[in-house]
Amino acid sequence: MAQIAEDLFLLLIDNASAQPALDGPRRERALAAAVLLDLAYACRIRPAVDGEPIPAGR
Repeated sequence: MAQIAEDLFLLLIDNASAQPALDGPRRERALAAAVLLDLAYACRIRPAVDGEPIPAGR
C-alpha cells in the first residue's frame, strides 16, 4: 500500500554511503507528505469539503 512513501525513501538514500541525502526535518516532511498521498490514493483519508460538519477536537 505505501508505494509512494517507500519509493521516495529509496530515492532519498545515497547509494554510495547508505545515508539519507536530505537533512532530518526536510526528509521527515517529504516522507510525511508521501504517506498522506498513499493514504489518499487508498481512499483512507480525504479533505473535508465546505459545509461538512467536523466533530469538535478535530
